[in-house]
Amino acid sequence: MRISRVFVDIDLQVEKPTILTEETTHYLKNVLRLKNGEQIIVFNGRGGEYSGVIEITKKNIILHINQFDPIERESPLQIILAQAISHAEHFEFALQKATELGVQRIFPLLTARTQGVDSQRLDKKIIRWNNILRSACEQSGRNKLPILEMPQTIGNWVETQTQGTKLFLEPTAEQAFAALLEIEMPLTIVIGAEGGFTTDEIKLLKESDFMGIRVGARILRTETAAIAVIAACQARWGDWC
Repeated sequence: MRISRVFVDIDLQVEKPTILTEETTHYLKNVLRLKNGEQIIVFNGRGGEYSGVIEITKKNIILHINQFDPIERESPLQIILAQAISHAEHFEFALQKATELGVQRIFPLLTARTQGVDSQRLDKKIIRWNNILRSACEQSGRNKLPILEMPQTIGNWVETQTQGTKLFLEPTAEQAFAALLEIEMPLTIVIGAEGGFTTDEIKLLKESDFMGIRVGARILRTETAAIAVIAACQARWGDWC
């Protein structure tokens, strides 16, 4: 039987009974429907993971931790994903899969072709995006959450990116991904929204020392492009080797 795995944003210590938050209690009782005495694995993003059993009371759940495992499942490949914000389901899918694939830092970008961004609802979106990252870590076994940065315009963002290998996807680029031989850390990958980058944005990226690359002869959807390139990078330079 698979043991449930949950992120908790609290301090954890072996043999120290820990009262779980109301949100986590609700999730374990009403979503996962766990029973008193069942074992779970928890992590708080500060390294390693803990296993223990739950004690369900009338008001809350108490976690009795009996073991700490320092295991980490982070990729040695330091990947930064700069993903243009697109339609909600596409952008959220990219966030989820990028997390599963080991991306360590994510920048949501506002580009000329970004759609559906309501500044008044942005705070709620960021909360939702962080929940998606958390759930993806729970599922994939990661013990550290990717860093989700605040959304910003592509123009402001490129000015802050100075280190490592910097790539952006461009279907008409002369450089093919397969021709890349060596990279420097961190590896930054920039993906456009539906419709890709404008001519001005491509010029901006190139002037900021980003290299345009193409992946195959077909044009990929924005969420597919992110997954495909990250997976290819992990297979070539990361922990899939």
